[in-house]
Amino acid sequence: MKTLALLFFGGWMLLIIWFSAQPAAESKGLSGMVVQALADMLTTLLPVAQSAKEQQLLIQHLHGFVRKVAHGVNYFVLGCLAYQALRLHLGIQKKAWLVAVTMLFCAAFAAVDELHQVYVPGRSGELRDVMIDSGSALAGILFCSRYGSRKGQS
Repeated sequence: MKTLALLFFGGWMLLIIWFSAQPAAESKGLSGMVVQALADMLTTLLPVAQSAKEQQLLIQHLHGFVRKVAHGVNYFVLGCLAYQALRLHLGIQKKAWLVAVTMLFCAAFAAVDELHQVYVPGRSGELRDVMIDSGSALAGILFCSRYGSRKGQS
């Protein structure tokens, strides 16, 4: 179990780094496909964005939202996986200490990830993204600290 937790944790960090290493055009293309599918679904289900101009405006609004949600989901999962891996490997008995150590790790990872993006063509590092990522990681950490342990484990 310890090795599996570490593998999932490390694999998720590599996935985040892979996403961050994509040049802007490639990254926008990937999120653009998700946004287009979402916009198509919304315009089919709801009476919104009937004209081409309205659809383009909807896509622009959705694009930023989808990218921030993707950041949030990635770091929520990272926080949860980090909590479980560190819980199994560090042997910290106090849950509050484990939450704090895991949060520090995830916040540092988020900051380094944004710094890395400064060197990727067309990308930038944003303090706002570090805050979103850190907050999302904290949510994942707290979720897993509450619900992620089996009965009888701390």
